[in-house]
Amino acid sequence: MSNNHVALDWHESNLQKFRNASNGNRNVQLNTLALKSFSLALGCDYLSQSKVESDFTEIAKILQMDDSSVKGTLRSALSAATPHEFYDNGGNDNNYKHDDNSKASLAVTPVYTALEDYALAHGVPVSAFEHAKWTEGEFPYGQYKGVDCFLVPHEDGIVRARIKDPTETNGTKWLPIKPQGMKETITPCWYGFNSAVSMASKAAHKTIVICNGQPSVIAAQYHGIAALAQTDGENKLITDKLIKRLLAAIKEHSLKIIVAFDGDNTGREATAKILKQLRDNGVEVRAVYFGGNDGYDLADYCKQHKTSSMRRLIELSRYGQKKLSPVVSRSQLAANAHGMLTSPKENIPSGEMMIVPMKSFHKLGGYAEILEPGKMTMVLAPSGGGKTSFMECWSDHWNVLGYDTLFFSPEWTPNSLHRRSIQRYSGISTDDIRKHILYTSEVERGVLEAHRHGVEIVKGTDKYNKYLQTNERIATWPGQLHVLQGQTVTSEILEDMSNTIWQLRRDGRRVGAAIFDYAQILHTDQEENAKNSYEIICSEIKDWCGEMEIHAIIGSQPTKTRAEESKRNNKPLNEYDSMWVRPDTANLVIALHITYDEIDGQLTKTNTGLANVCKNSEGQEGQIKMKTNFKHLAWEEV
Repeated sequence: MSNNHVALDWHESNLQKFRNASNGNRNVQLNTLALKSFSLALGCDYLSQSKVESDFTEIAKILQMDDSSVKGTLRSALSAATPHEFYDNGGNDNNYKHDDNSKASLAVTPVYTALEDYALAHGVPVSAFEHAKWTEGEFPYGQYKGVDCFLVPHEDGIVRARIKDPTETNGTKWLPIKPQGMKETITPCWYGFNSAVSMASKAAHKTIVICNGQPSVIAAQYHGIAALAQTDGENKLITDKLIKRLLAAIKEHSLKIIVAFDGDNTGREATAKILKQLRDNGVEVRAVYFGGNDGYDLADYCKQHKTSSMRRLIELSRYGQKKLSPVVSRSQLAANAHGMLTSPKENIPSGEMMIVPMKSFHKLGGYAEILEPGKMTMVLAPSGGGKTSFMECWSDHWNVLGYDTLFFSPEWTPNSLHRRSIQRYSGISTDDIRKHILYTSEVERGVLEAHRHGVEIVKGTDKYNKYLQTNERIATWPGQLHVLQGQTVTSEILEDMSNTIWQLRRDGRRVGAAIFDYAQILHTDQEENAKNSYEIICSEIKDWCGEMEIHAIIGSQPTKTRAEESKRNNKPLNEYDSMWVRPDTANLVIALHITYDEIDGQLTKTNTGLANVCKNSEGQEGQIKMKTNFKHLAWEEV
């Protein structure tokens, strides 16, 4: 393959990665991938700069990205692009790679040619930065004298330079410009403090947002957020001088605080430090976590949500709230109860109140009707007793209603779970699908027809059309299923789920429940000592539910002996039969029971069964008659 063809091929790979970027990461991916494509386009016959710009603009339009922001980002990427030799960067046929570890990876630090580019990349017009007195110039002295930069005045009297091309300053983006003769060290100051306090004190929410970086302050204030930032680095504590000034403003204007740092590990670490510091100083503070996307910050958030940014930010901050003390007074409880009726909109609990999908459960009341965030449900069944199908039915119902669900299922791959959904709503079994995959593989490998085991789902047949129609219907459900796999240590699974939930909520999606299909496969990384490891795991999940304001549904099994007794005696299991989940951690316990017929000493499943609601906080216990539809992997109400 010629180098020109390699360049075009790599460009197509860049476009595909951009198509697949998550909402919160698209602007970062646009800059990163467009920079690579622009660099390849220089001196290339098959790939022009105009084609790169046209291709990325077209996809950005499909992804409904802001047009001015896209143009600003592409302009910045183009200005950063530099010619390079293919043979020095993995461009020959032998060592060309598509992955991010290829030698051809380029530095992705954005370079700006003008203040307008910088403003557009942060989602605001250039007038927002001009209003903040930003100007263009050159660094005035030392080894970086003459380097192009933006000159940014600060209230401490120091002008700080934001370098346009950090490659000219060994990667440093910000440099202070000391007044002549100044020898002492420059200390951090607040940026945007006075305007943020003024905005917050006049607003009904009375909330200041502490973020990272001067550009985020400008973008946030432009979109109506009372933001401020400590200068000169993110991952450090607020200085004593600055925190005293903040405390005075909080007291004078009765202000609240939200911390909203960048959505990467550094931002998360900094958030933990600042939360502790502020709480140690008696400040009531909440945090917003922008998922796990490197580079995603408050400016990106505002670019996405514009005038609704502050309202959504306050809603999102509730999900990261930590209680200052486990002690709550009766007067506070009474105030909360009063507000639930007199000001319901302002006192809606965090998380989603989920309705149990099967209406026959509702007559029992309590958690058999409404599932509250921060609580847990246990579904108990023997191996092969329909536990996964039961939880899938609930998840599907919520997806149809527009709620997202998270699903941890180490037994089933994401593709397998999706095929099970197709079987549930079409009757085309997963065996049919697997046989079709085997048939395709055998044909590809040249296996003679007489020796094939696979069976084709023939194009144009009813089965073929029904499969495609069902698949398309599932794909259009407004709620999404998010399947996690690969991890078995509970803390790691919960961290992955937390990042997913934060990102989904940040994007305005409603997250209903987190489903753990197989509790017995979970492990703990804590010291077990005399404690049973599953007690630790249940405690971890229970605490996590409260922190994330999510309802967890956990599947569990009894011992084989107890399962066999239940089958032969036709007696449902109860909450104490679970091997793996302590019933006291759950607010709702449902033990599934399939009726078996004994024929010649052999037990055979029937299509009848029941759901034994053997624990139900704030409601009644009882048995609900059910039908088991094995062909459709479903539990149905009688």
